[in-house]
Amino acid sequence: MSIWKIIILCLIVLNVLHSQDTADLYYELLDQEFRDKTDNTDINTLITEFENYINSYPNSAQEDEALFRLAGLYKKNSKTNKQFFTLLKLNLLHGKSPLQKSVSFILDSLITYNVEMHLSPESEAAIKTLNNKVAREDYRLSYIDFLSFLHSVNIASIDPLAIDAFNKYRILFKTNTDLDAVLFWQAEIYKRNKMQGLAAMNLKAITSIFKESRFVPKAFFELAQISFNYYKQPDIATDYYIELINQYPEADITGDAQYELARIYDVYFKDTKEALTNYKLQVQAFPDNRYYARSLNRIAELYLAENDYIQSVKYYKQIVESVPDSTFAYGALVKIKDLYLNNINDKAQAAATMQLFLQIFPKHPETPGYILKAAKLYQKDIKDNLKANVLFKILIEKYPQTAAAKEAKTLYTQN
Repeated sequence: MSIWKIIILCLIVLNVLHSQDTADLYYELLDQEFRDKTDNTDINTLITEFENYINSYPNSAQEDEALFRLAGLYKKNSKTNKQFFTLLKLNLLHGKSPLQKSVSFILDSLITYNVEMHLSPESEAAIKTLNNKVAREDYRLSYIDFLSFLHSVNIASIDPLAIDAFNKYRILFKTNTDLDAVLFWQAEIYKRNKMQGLAAMNLKAITSIFKESRFVPKAFFELAQISFNYYKQPDIATDYYIELINQYPEADITGDAQYELARIYDVYFKDTKEALTNYKLQVQAFPDNRYYARSLNRIAELYLAENDYIQSVKYYKQIVESVPDSTFAYGALVKIKDLYLNNINDKAQAAATMQLFLQIFPKHPETPGYILKAAKLYQKDIKDNLKANVLFKILIEKYPQTAAAKEAKTLYTQN
């Protein structure tokens, strides 16, 4: 090794040792002040000093103890949200700290007994899982876990502190590794706090700087949402959705984007042709998407509005056949029945459709009435007493206490 390399290495070591010595000396002073000052008038001063220490010497040997003491000071100062946040930070950044047991106990007490926290059941459950987390050796990765957790729990009272923690990450760690995740998580916190402009800045950074990131499809989607809902710019939202659909057809969020694009053409631009095209693309390309049945239903409605009853029935049937357990299936079946009965004038198909209520919705309170109507159609209009009697008998046996069953008894005996 050359003499210059040895000199540089020595300087680096001396700098690290000096920094650690400074942190140790600073903490010794803080420790003495903490023990000496018990008067409440000194709490704000102590809080400021501990905050300065933690910000100046991240990952110091005493950071866990400093965080624990700071949390205690916040409690004395009735800053429950800051106490809670600081304990979370200690828990996630210092998984092997001997203070972990005490931290877990205090966190559990806060979420159980403190009414100020306003935690959802999901957030409570997430916090309780912290006791089972695996402690990391790498401080940066621990910090990433901390930020990920802050993003996942929606706690309004600590979101401003969370935003600040995200900003500090970029100051502490001069690396692009995981920065795409940090930007996206922070954008989501911005968005849920009605800070859409800042959210959009983060999302644009992801799409322009981290083009290979797994967050790019979601970033395009969120930019489209912000453009449409916040800035009232449907044209720009449309461009974002189209870019997402074309560039990332296999992404999980793309099915949602295709539906949202169709909705803009449908509801905002009132362009039925483009709306139908995009709804159809959505159901063809994304049959497992959560908006699949909703798209089918809207296609059927648009055809119905144009008096194209055959096409309308086709798509209503597709709902019943492919997603019979969806919230749209029952309404679709009612529509099919009505279209056959009142518009297409096919009473045999209307009767056959009404029988499907028995098969798909046997416990629905209106099912006996539809079975009775089907039986009457067979009896009086279609002149098929055999099918009518089968349905009358089903009503009498399966729904004996209903008004439909009582009427069925009378009509059954007349045959």
